[in-house]
Amino acid sequence: MQKFFTVALQRSIVTNAVRISLFVGTVLNLINQGGTVLSGDNPSWPHVVLNYVIPYCVATYSAVRNEMKHERGRARLAPCTTCDTECPSGLHTQTPEPAPLRYSDPFAEGDAVREAPSQSAVGGSMAPLDPDAPRKGGSQESGRDPQMS
Repeated sequence: MQKFFTVALQRSIVTNAVRISLFVGTVLNLINQGGTVLSGDNPSWPHVVLNYVIPYCVATYSAVRNEMKHERGRARLAPCTTCDTECPSGLHTQTPEPAPLRYSDPFAEGDAVREAPSQSAVGGSMAPLDPDAPRKGGSQESGRDPQMS
């Protein structure tokens, strides 16, 4: 419980909750007490106060729960190869290797699945095509593909 209040009193959480409660409380007071104020009567002051306190409490509670949830997630980091311990900063955690691409081979018997070749096996990174280079089978003079004519 002490941890909850320690997090709840963080400056960022308090300022955010105050902003939310001022906006939501004002809207609620206009809806609930607007007619009373416009008619010249005094509003119900306990209701006015509650219209600001309740949004503050809800915003604070949800922010603290969110902060504590993310804190627990940061505490469960995988062992780090740089630190050889659990890395509290999260800066050195390993990123998992991507799974190899797989494709089904339509010419193989049965349900054969093969790994797609990596880019290095295909010939390195794929360079962008040169738009000024002549195309195979195309007319060099006009620069157009004869099949497209």
